[in-house]
Amino acid sequence: MDDKIKHEIMPAATNYYQKRRLVKRLSGQPVTGIVYYAPAGRALTSGEAALLPKKESRRFCEEFADGSKVWLNFADQPWEAAGNTISSAA
Repeated sequence: MDDKIKHEIMPAATNYYQKRRLVKRLSGQPVTGIVYYAPAGRALTSGEAALLPKKESRRFCEEFADGSKVWLNFADQPWEAAGNTISSAA
């Protein structure tokens, strides 16, 4: 859990104030789906992601009830996804 806090939760918290409007809009909505992605970009099921080493499933997309999507990249390199480059949060 310490690794998760240091590498995933703290970077997200650090960026919180830059993204307050987004957080405020999405925080009250249920997450309707989470898709994890392998380093090569292949979508994974939750079960497949759970069986991979943690560093191989550090990219994912959360979808919310209103259809909004948040793409998160905790890998070491930028990620080309959904026609955009998602910067690394690592």
